[in-house]
Amino acid sequence: MSATSEVIDRLRQPEYVGENRCVPCTVVNAIIALLLAGAVALAWPPAGAGVLLLSGAAIYLRGYLVPGTPELTRRYLPERALRAFGKEETIVRRRSPATEPTEAERDVPDSSAPADPSEVEAMLRESGVVEDDPDADDLRLTAEFREVWWRRIRRFRGDDEAAKRRLGAVLDLDPDVLGFEAGDRGRFVVTLEGDPISRWDSDAAFYADLAVEPTLREWLPDWEGLGDRRRTELIAGMRAFLESCPACETTLTQVENVRKSCCSSDVVGVDVDCEACGARVFSGTYR
Repeated sequence: MSATSEVIDRLRQPEYVGENRCVPCTVVNAIIALLLAGAVALAWPPAGAGVLLLSGAAIYLRGYLVPGTPELTRRYLPERALRAFGKEETIVRRRSPATEPTEAERDVPDSSAPADPSEVEAMLRESGVVEDDPDADDLRLTAEFREVWWRRIRRFRGDDEAAKRRLGAVLDLDPDVLGFEAGDRGRFVVTLEGDPISRWDSDAAFYADLAVEPTLREWLPDWEGLGDRRRTELIAGMRAFLESCPACETTLTQVENVRKSCCSSDVVGVDVDCEACGARVFSGTYR
């Protein structure tokens, strides 16, 4: 290995370049490099070109020019800027159920802003939907809510006609024009006169959502006032509280994958699956 290659390897920071390169950090540092080179060029143009060249090399090899950039970007770059680069994370916790929208959920009109996690938790507590888990620093379903939810899950799972009637009531459609089909990768597909109109990750997720909607409607006094988006997020997020598969009632397995983001806190991706039937029941992230 040549001396030049050794120097480059020592300067290079793999955690901030290549696949790990952060676009917001790179853009911020590139702007700084341009401003710095421009200022130097006013005094002596050749020096300005040299500063730009060295700055570009530093950004290429190290991911950033200014020391401490990841922390500075995380702290000072506006959320709208991070969002523009796809760096903003949608966060869910069992303490504040919410999840990234599925295809079915993205079809819901965006008639309300996302719910504040603390407000959601307070609402669920006050309505008797959740309570503190004495065995963990977390929340759990109250026995009363869980019993009613599971009674409906079992009913809809075992009776397609009952499930279609309930779905028809929610969508304000004739249940006779609705159909259920198995999609690719285990998805559950709802059709309207034979044409797909919405998809869930699994039949288990579908039955859970279909059953929890009327249950939340009964428990939450201001259910209608939440708006379409908040209701949809809450329905899907409630699956995070399930401990057994809605399709086969086997104990669910939760898998966590920690990902580091230099412009945000560490993010834990959570997948809740059923090892017995292969159903994906819940998927989301939390910090």
